[in-house]
Amino acid sequence: MVNNPGYMDAHPRDRFITVYGRKPVLEVLERRELAVHRVFLAREARGPMVAEILQAAKARGVEVARKSAAEVSRISRNAKQDQGAAADVEAPSMQAFEAFLAALDERPARLLALDNVRRSGRWCSRLRPEWRSGRRSCAPPSCRMR
Repeated sequence: MVNNPGYMDAHPRDRFITVYGRKPVLEVLERRELAVHRVFLAREARGPMVAEILQAAKARGVEVARKSAAEVSRISRNAKQDQGAAADVEAPSMQAFEAFLAALDERPARLLALDNVRRSGRWCSRLRPEWRSGRRSCAPPSCRMR
């Protein structure tokens, strides 16, 4: 259920989280509670894991777009680790930072903003305890507060 009124009109950057790498793409396809919008595979991608991704996408009715390796890397923004596979996963709670700030009410809000985090593992390791402690939102590393 989408409780974000402008969600469908938002820029794809504000609607999807892009997951990259063959195993992570397969894992999101296997999780039925996640809405996978589209899978991107490099035309050159081959092997048993690629066959599993194609089979899982077909079973769920998810569109698979075959692209050049360079195009998949542009989508994933991580050419060294995407393995020729990426997927756009819908994130209905996600919104532009400006929209989040505009929607704040009078109650105190706790916000975690991380900047210059270059490794996704570090980004995730910082977020997990924050989510457990009750933080409801966070700013992605591409968001720069001036």
